[in-house]
Amino acid sequence: MSAAPVLALTVALLGAARLAAADDAPDLPFGLLDRMRFTPFYLGATDEVATSPQATMSLTLHVQASTDCECRFSFYGTLPISIELDPDPLRIAAAGGPPIRDPRTVLGTADIGVFGGGRRGSVTTIFRVGALLPTGARDPHPWLPSARAGDRVLEFPRSAGVRTSISRQYVEDGADSTRHATFRVEAGIDVAAVLADPGNPVHVIPRAGAGMLVTHSATLSYSLDTALSADPFVDGHTMLRWSAGVTARYARHHGHVSFLQPAVTLATTYAGDGWVESLLVDLIATSAALADGYPE
Repeated sequence: MSAAPVLALTVALLGAARLAAADDAPDLPFGLLDRMRFTPFYLGATDEVATSPQATMSLTLHVQASTDCECRFSFYGTLPISIELDPDPLRIAAAGGPPIRDPRTVLGTADIGVFGGGRRGSVTTIFRVGALLPTGARDPHPWLPSARAGDRVLEFPRSAGVRTSISRQYVEDGADSTRHATFRVEAGIDVAAVLADPGNPVHVIPRAGAGMLVTHSATLSYSLDTALSADPFVDGHTMLRWSAGVTARYARHHGHVSFLQPAVTLATTYAGDGWVESLLVDLIATSAALADGYPE
């Protein structure tokens, strides 16, 4: 299925929002936790590779924008893509037709929705409600078990459903305005019906995560994250996924905000039948005009 309808719908939702800078400095992203955060418009791309026998990599695109209101109401869209690095040999078509090669690149399940909340003192609360769109491939395709354990529902074959979550974030004041620690906890539940499988089995996936982020200077931050999800109601197996990792990010977060915010994450993931070591390269591009609107 082409990505054009999904991208068009996402752009239409984002275009309906009036973009504006927030009153406070933007939140910095964690490495393995939910992507949602209070910040002006940004576009992110995460490339993930791992020591997996499936010989695949993944690319996940995420876009979000905020409305100009006190309620901190925001739109978002996420689209994962799986790329097979070592494809199978050509298959022979039925009735003596030409050989068939399975596609090396397929879309996963798109996730679009809204999130909101606000800050009260040093505590930030974010609520999220999203819809899972059946953009994924119907035929089986090898997926890298993502270190973002909370996003495992996006790896299913053609599926549709809903996502909900809540997160709380606490910022601890440091010795100066550029050095402090941020703590975040989150929990959510995903419900997805796999349309590609007979009977359309429904997966109910509870998930949770926690992290600590430290701003080392006005331009560098480090985070230690862990995420957990389970799929206990299909096939009688718990299907546990657990990951932990450390992330280093370059991003000015005091005064004018960086237009580009690159990061590297090293993570280890338990995917039900063994451990996988992952490398994630994350790049976020914010709106420079909006970012410059933050106070010094």
